[in-house]
Amino acid sequence: MRLVADPGIEGEPIELERAWMEAVGERDLGFLEGVLAAEFTLTTGGQDRTTTYLMTDVFVRQDGRWKAIARHISPLEGPPGRALSSEPLP
Repeated sequence: MRLVADPGIEGEPIELERAWMEAVGERDLGFLEGVLAAEFTLTTGGQDRTTTYLMTDVFVRQDGRWKAIARHISPLEGPPGRALSSEPLP
């Protein structure tokens, strides 16, 4: 079981996002099944994954736990593969 630090309710989704990305990299299906809501939806603005993109995740609290209910990926114009920031927008 992957542990998520307790940064307070406002910081929980941010910490969960980090744990989610780590779980994807490690193919931790147990963690992913726990964090993705039954109604989880992924939408993309394009199929080309070599460009820089903006990823937006939507979380809700269900039964006292944060669950991801949607992810949208939009390609951004700019040099391919250049990360703009790993920090969430304010």
